[in-house]
Formats: sequence, C-alpha cells, structure tokens
Amino acid sequence: MVEEPQSITRCETRKNHRMNKINLDLINSRAGTQIRASISSETVDEYANAMTAGDIMPPVVVFHDGNEYILADGFHRVMAATRIGWKEIRAEVKKGTKSDALRFALSANTTHGLKRTNADKRRSAELALAEWPDLSDRELARICGVGNQLVSQTRNELCESHSSQQPRLGADGKKRKAPKKKKPKQENKEPTIINDIIDDSSKDEYEDNEADQCESEALTQLRHWWAIASTDDRKKFLGEI
Repeated sequence: MVEEPQSITRCETRKNHRMNKINLDLINSRAGTQIRASISSETVDEYANAMTAGDIMPPVVVFHDGNEYILADGFHRVMAATRIGWKEIRAEVKKGTKSDALRFALSANTTHGLKRTNADKRRSAELALAEWPDLSDRELARICGVGNQLVSQTRNELCESHSSQQPRLGADGKKRKAPKKKKPKQENKEPTIINDIIDDSSKDEYEDNEADQCESEALTQLRHWWAIASTDDRKKFLGEI
C-alpha cells in the first residue's frame, strides 16, 4: 500500500467551501455528475503513478448537500487513489445540491484535465437536458461549453415526443417560445397505382415497339425477294395471296 503524502494541508477554510481530506468511502461518485462517456484507464494509470511518485495532485471537488459528498470534478483522481490503496484524498468541499455539482462538473473539464471527446460533449448535453429541460439551447450550450447546434440536435433526438414547444428559460431569466421544428422535405412520389399504370404502359409500349420492329424486318425481306424474283415467281406469289 502506498503512503499518502504528508505535506497535504489538513484544512483551509474559505467562503462557502473549504479544503480538507475526505475519506474516499464518503464520496459519492455515482450521483449522475460524471460527464465523461467513459473513464480513461490510461489516465487513471498515469495519475496513480504520479501519486505513487509523491506528486501532489490538484484537489478533487465535492459538493456537500448536508448528507453526502457528491463528486463534481476529479473522477480519474479518485479512481487512481482508490487503486493504489489511499483511504483519503484532498478535496475542495463546496456547499450545494446534486444540481449544483452537475453544473460545476459540466464546465470543469472545458478548461483543464483530459480533453473532452465528441462523445463526452454529447453526454454533457444529455445530462444537462435531463436536469434542466426548460432551459434554452443557448443557455445549456453555455453551461456545457458546447455548440448550440449540438444541444438542439440532442434535444430533438431525445425528446421527439416531448413537449418541445413549451417556452424555455434563457440566461436573462425570460421565457421564450421554442423554435419550431422544420419539417423534412419529402420527395414528390406518384401514388403506387399511378406507378403501376406507368409501368404497365411502358411494358405495352415496349411490346408494341417489338412487334413493329419484327414487321419492319419482314417487309424489308419481302422487298428484297421481290427485287430478285422472276416474273413467274412474282405471279405465283400474287396468286397465293
């Protein structure tokens, strides 16, 4: 078991939050505030090696709602500390709810830590929409640090049958009507019965053309025979008609 560095400050009191050592067993990392699509095992290994070497990592961030410590930032560090057998970890403790923790988590990795993937950004939009469905796409995009189009697309995909036309709350606190969805353009298709008629007509026309072609070839052959036939053969032919 690796010994945790003893140089960590025990407690630093600040406004609305404090720095402290938190027992890892008390940290709730499954409250729905993990904005990553998946945990990077390579990053966990890297942090675990750094901790083993004695490097002091930045404190994780937790929100205390009066009952539990909800992890908002530092999921890879918590996993690394657990992997090498630490019992405690340095943490910045803030007062707030799970919703506050999520809001913090959504913006935490936009400026530091492991770079977010497109899947991470998509998950951020999904979590934000689930937590604040009445907020505008623009405001949710600002909270998540993603583009408006991603939030709008994710909302449409997740809430196709939801009351998406309800007013949404903007950053200024005002409610505005949701933009109307544009109906996808439909290709102009003839009714099936018309297509069948056209197909049948085409078939009949093809058969007629084929018959005309056979008739034309027969006439050509007849003209050629008439040109080389003798007078008696011509009379005999006319008599048989």
